Amino acid sequence: PVFLINCAQGIQSDKNLSSTGGLVDGYVVVPPTGDMLGASSAGGSASSIPLVACNDTAFEFPLPTHWSNAVGGFVEKAVDSPVLANPDVNSTRRLYNYGFLPSINKYIADKFDVASIPDEEFRTWSKTICAETGVAVELRKPVSFQDWSIARNKLEQSKGSIQLMHALISEDNLITLFIPPNWKQSDQRGKYPILINGYYDLRSNLLTEGKVIAKTMGKAWKNSQVPFIGIEWNGGGGVASLTANPKARASFNAIIQKVADNFGGDPQRIMMFGGSRGGITTLSMASNPEKYPYKIVAAYASVPMVDFSNATKLTGSTISQLLNIAEWSIGLTDTWKKDFRYPFAGMQGFTRAEAHLHILAGSKDPLEFENRLNISSPYMLAGLKDMGTQLYLEVGSHDVICPWVDQYRFIKKLENQGISVETRVNYLMGHAAVGIPVASDNLAQIMIRISKNDMTRIFNAGAKTYF
Repeated sequence: PVFLINCAQGIQSDKNLSSTGGLVDGYVVVPPTGDMLGASSAGGSASSIPLVACNDTAFEFPLPTHWSNAVGGFVEKAVDSPVLANPDVNSTRRLYNYGFLPSINKYIADKFDVASIPDEEFRTWSKTICAETGVAVELRKPVSFQDWSIARNKLEQSKGSIQLMHALISEDNLITLFIPPNWKQSDQRGKYPILINGYYDLRSNLLTEGKVIAKTMGKAWKNSQVPFIGIEWNGGGGVASLTANPKARASFNAIIQKVADNFGGDPQRIMMFGGSRGGITTLSMASNPEKYPYKIVAAYASVPMVDFSNATKLTGSTISQLLNIAEWSIGLTDTWKKDFRYPFAGMQGFTRAEAHLHILAGSKDPLEFENRLNISSPYMLAGLKDMGTQLYLEVGSHDVICPWVDQYRFIKKLENQGISVETRVNYLMGHAAVGIPVASDNLAQIMIRISKNDMTRIFNAGAKTYF
């Protein structure tokens, strides 16, 4: 074993580190600081517009889920929480209530949220961000969540706060939109860079990754008067989807163009981040093999599943923790059984692996995944190279959910293709990431640089950290 100690005054490492071979070979050890990002600190004075005091923050409650228990389905502006777990699961073997069965491009919680956010919980979340950054987060409730040209009229102009609209609807997608201080109705498309995360349901997204976005926005504004737009996206379905379907990129492009047309976002200056499913989403959107008119200039992805066909084969006793993921996507229990066959029309007779792959991306053929649908496929890698996205990839050496060896092979493929990537391997860590590049302080530095069109070296391409 190689022991590395991160010391306050520097790094100590085994002097034979570079010759130990295996996964360690070729890795250099650097301190995990903001310097590894290649992003210099940008100074600046505080905002000249008066900031909203933390105690004066305005909230327009309640936050919607767009789910009505009265009708058992989607209703715009409704605020109920669906009971997704099927109470009759033991007899029907269906995981989801209301007769839901996921299928390709039709996932659970696509344009409704899985749970409501209580007013007081959101108020506490907002005040925590304001206390840390000095910039308030205020909640706006638009007249229409589906027509964004109407929704934008709810925003106040030249406001000294981050204005948030939760659960805007774009076809079968939900987003939460973060509007920067000093935004104006007259702002034209292309003014604001975009910081985006795509993960599961909006409720959990907002309270976790959404906090990172809000803190990053607050720090970039308070310290340097740099504004940008933030987006939380449910990836086209909070449950059952891994945002692996090609249609997700069309949905993503539609969202980006709407943000540009209605709020002044710039489709050519996007930073995206995410871990696990969020890492899949980030890499897939960054690859953009269909050449939609957007560009992710910088992408941070941690512990992504890059080879769906291989992981699906291993679902079972090899990777037991993936059993529930297969069942979430398929919507049925007992998929682990050797004799399982999908019982309903459309996929009747499919094995667990076939049904899982088909629901994720529209094909049950592992070769199609290897050639076109996997994140690590030649088709997706070619798209990533053509887009010129600067990538930071973070993995764990003991990841037992997204197979480590697939991620390692992916790193080698990126290098062989000449794709700009900085990598970090967290030794003895599993399906988790330290996430240093997406700490709000470092993200603020990145967004400041992107705002100033200084994108020559956001990450240290070719650098490898073994931590």
